[in-house]
Amino acid sequence: MKIATRHRVRKLCLVIGLGALITDMGSMVLNWLYPPDRYVVLRKESPTRRYVALLEELNGGATTSFEYNIYVQSPGQPFTKKVFVGFLYGAVRNTFAYGVDLDWPSDNTLRVQYWRARATRIPSSVVRLDDQVIHIQVCPGIENDDAPRGGMFYALQKQRRAPDGR
Repeated sequence: MKIATRHRVRKLCLVIGLGALITDMGSMVLNWLYPPDRYVVLRKESPTRRYVALLEELNGGATTSFEYNIYVQSPGQPFTKKVFVGFLYGAVRNTFAYGVDLDWPSDNTLRVQYWRARATRIPSSVVRLDDQVIHIQVCPGIENDDAPRGGMFYALQKQRRAPDGR
């Protein structure tokens, strides 16, 4: 390869790299100025009410799917005193309903159920809270035909407007 061609390739790589860096920085600034909408859409108590599982829905806008963050905490604790369980991106409960279902089969086991998801990150099968171990069961492929259409926050808002679901 000639030296002039190598020089052009290096310049091109530098321009592309700088463009990507500027784009990433612009995206970070926009996320800081206009953060995605976040709502706790589900609170599920363990059988003895010793723990609470929280499901947070993030709506990044029209060009992204919903993200769901899962936490556990002791009842009565502020939201800042939560333990991260994991997240799912683009999770759906049926063909028309986004979201995740949470269930406590026992006080020390939290079950995370969904039909499909684009991405799942549950870092560990156990989390520690108040010096106790909580086992996390991830259960993909479970379709919830009763889940209402749309995102979970939208469904909650719709339900609040019309208690009979209409």
